[in-house]
Amino acid sequence: MQKDYKTLIIYVLTLFVVVLLIVLKKQQTHLTELENDVVTEEDIELSPDSIAQEPVVEDPIDKKSTPMRGIIALIIDDFGYRNDHISNGFLELPGKLTYAIIPGHDHSQLFSKKAYDAGYEIIVHLP
Repeated sequence: MQKDYKTLIIYVLTLFVVVLLIVLKKQQTHLTELENDVVTEEDIELSPDSIAQEPVVEDPIDKKSTPMRGIIALIIDDFGYRNDHISNGFLELPGKLTYAIIPGHDHSQLFSKKAYDAGYEIIVHLP
């Protein structure tokens, strides 16, 4: 019975190798076709007359009149777990930031008061 399994495994592996060889041959044929399709470059001679005849195309986008489309909001979340220099360091960041504070933790009320007193917006972070 052991010979039957060995023979079956040999047949399966042989079939796998044959399929792999067929796929590799098709890939090689495809790559050869792509290499033959390479576009050759043409040498173009430029003269002052041909350059002068080219029309000048202006930039179609007026960059000065493009309106602002939105605002980026930065929300720093998960405050309330701790009260240390890392949490307090966030209060020293410049810009308009919003702090999401998880209610019910040891330092939630303390940090929310610190952030509010520093002029930051506070929201409730409900997981």
